[in-house]
Parts: sequence; C-alpha cells; structure tokens
Amino acid sequence: MLRLGTRLSHEDGFRILAQGNQDGHVVVLLSGVVKVVAAGENGDVALLAIRVGGDVVGELAAYDGNPRSADVIACGEVVARSVPRAAWTRFVEHTPKVHAPLLRMGSERFRWADQRRVEFVANGSYSRVARVLVELAKTCGCPTDARCTLPFALTPVELGSLAGIKGRTAERHLSALKSAGLLVSGSGQTVLPNVAALRAVAESGR
Repeated sequence: MLRLGTRLSHEDGFRILAQGNQDGHVVVLLSGVVKVVAAGENGDVALLAIRVGGDVVGELAAYDGNPRSADVIACGEVVARSVPRAAWTRFVEHTPKVHAPLLRMGSERFRWADQRRVEFVANGSYSRVARVLVELAKTCGCPTDARCTLPFALTPVELGSLAGIKGRTAERHLSALKSAGLLVSGSGQTVLPNVAALRAVAESGR
C-alpha cells in the first residue's frame, strides 16, 4: 500500500480532498494530521473526524463513485500518497491480506459514530466534550494518562460538532475545562495537561 500512487507533501491548511468533487482517488496518510469537514446546505461547516498517519481517506468515493461527502484539510505538514481509483480498486481486489485491516478501520469508524449517538442521549454535554478530547488524545497516540499535545487547534464550533452540541455551549465548556487546568489552547495546538483527570470528567456523565 505504501508504494501505491504518488507521494505528496501538503502544507498546513491545504485542502487535500474537496467536498462534491468526483475525482475518486484515495489518499493514504503517511504522517501528519488532517481534519475531515463538511458543509451543510445552509453553509455551516461541521468537523466530522480527525485522521492521522496510517489512516486512509477518500475511499468511499473510490468504492461507490459518488461525489465526495467532505473536505480533508491538512493540519500542519502532511505527507501522503495519492492513489488513483483504478489502482486502489485493483490493489484491494488482488491483495486479500489488506481486507481485514480495511474492514477493521471501517468498523472502528462506524463504532465511533454509533458511540456519539448513544452519548447524545445518555450523557450531558460537558462530559461529551471531555470524552471527545480523550478520544482525540488516543487517536493521536498519546499515553493513557499523561500530558498530551494535540498537533492542531479546535474551534468551539468544531468541537461542538464532534460532541453533538452548539458552538456556544462548547465554548462555555471549553472555558470551564481551561479554568480547571484540563485544557490549554493556542499556537495551532491543543494541550491536555492531565488526560486521566479529563477522562474522569468524561465518565461523570455531567
């Protein structure tokens, strides 16, 4: 997989994939972090996911041929391989050993989406914000309980879209987390000084 397509480097803010396009190629992230964002009919933009090195993005358009459902935007420098649709499809069809990893990746994404729906009805908005931050720390490979620096900034609207709440509510919760010493943001990054304490908030259900 790492030899497929063309190796490319992208700077911070570069739009790697564009919502609505029908180009169909797949992007294999080698290093760096990207945001997956989508605009609604009213123009509001929602952050759908964070993807990191080792992830594959754009595969749905390659599989079904439909327009892309979201933008993929680089957060800092990103190194990736751009794989034409035909080459990706041929590779997947003729390489059985990649089937299990790709299925596992898809399963993890569906489980994450299902968990967000469950939390929406089972937990308060404050704990949902904390849980999203804890899971982002895990996504970025941070140790379980230590200080974690996420290599990207999150606006209240972006965090709110991940937690299923309004941006104004997310902003209030972010302020509370900062006051509690559980969050520091700025300079293009998000610092979680104590992931264990943040997890306790996430599990409180508040």
